[in-house]
Amino acid sequence: MNDIDIRVRILDEATRLFGRRGYGSTSVRELAEAAGVTKPTLYYWFQSKEGLFVAAVERQLETLRSLVHDVMELPADARERLEAFCARYVDDGAADPDGVRLLVAVEGPREDGRPEIDLLQIHTESLCAIQRLLADGVEQGLVRRDVDPTVASLALLGILNTHIMAVLHGLTLPEDLPKRLTRLFFHGVSS
Repeated sequence: MNDIDIRVRILDEATRLFGRRGYGSTSVRELAEAAGVTKPTLYYWFQSKEGLFVAAVERQLETLRSLVHDVMELPADARERLEAFCARYVDDGAADPDGVRLLVAVEGPREDGRPEIDLLQIHTESLCAIQRLLADGVEQGLVRRDVDPTVASLALLGILNTHIMAVLHGLTLPEDLPKRLTRLFFHGVSS
């Protein structure tokens, strides 16, 4: 097994354990055992439990950044890019429940001694990307000119995050729900 595989395995197990049990309830010994490495190997790669926690969170954030970048680069209209964003955001969240739990834990109260991580930048990046897509939608005639892009972006992320949390809590939702949510977002609920 090469060094990159070892590092990835440690990060995978850290995401799983921190996401399921929390920072304070997870020991370095448990992290090393779960990853199948010694404590010195874990410390070689991450220097400390705090360093490993930060690296696990950063990996999740990089996935979100990649999603935003990929969607913004699609050669499609604003609606198709928003649909792609919704589908991938929900699919990625459903495929990595421990990663989602880890990010939710970062947002919670810091009573367990975990390092402070400011997630404002990634939230801002996601909101700005959706706002750009909505501005493109206005230019393309897909979005009303009177729509406040900030409010609409927050509404869309709220819808998506609620969907992901429902999946994490065991609800089975239709596979095409991201498409339905996008349609509802664009057309509203009024008659």
